[in-house]
Amino acid sequence: MRTLVLLFGVALPLGCGAKAAQSLPDDPEQLVIYSIDGPYYVEHEGMIPPEKQKDALHGYPVLGKVVVADREKRRAVVRALKDASTAKTKPATKFNPRHAIGILHAGQSIELLISFQYQNYLGYREYKPLSESPKFISQQPEALLDELLTEAGVPLAPRVKHESD
Repeated sequence: MRTLVLLFGVALPLGCGAKAAQSLPDDPEQLVIYSIDGPYYVEHEGMIPPEKQKDALHGYPVLGKVVVADREKRRAVVRALKDASTAKTKPATKFNPRHAIGILHAGQSIELLISFQYQNYLGYREYKPLSESPKFISQQPEALLDELLTEAGVPLAPRVKHESD
């Protein structure tokens, strides 16, 4: 019975849309940073041509990615994401991701699609959404993610201001 209680204690928060960023493992086995072309997706109303679909993450085109091999850098990225998601601020309803994080730990995958422009993200666990609405994240980790992507030669999606902003 104790095992069931522990399992529910871990699985329930993630399954009910709790902040996925707060649930990230402190020392992930693998961490991938993606450059996401959310502006293209928004501009084309989600209509992605076949040549861009093969490199899509949760429907968004991927411009490139970097696997963060250095353990301390992985831990720094996770710390930055956790710190940036602690506020109880209500997130914007608009969503335009330019970044994503993929984590593999203990055989489980977690992804965050991040829209620093609107200070929110969507979390996924085992490729299933953790909530229907975005959760708040501050813009603090954006510079770190941009730096790691740029160092690896990965292009960044353009920053686009929309008419309704």
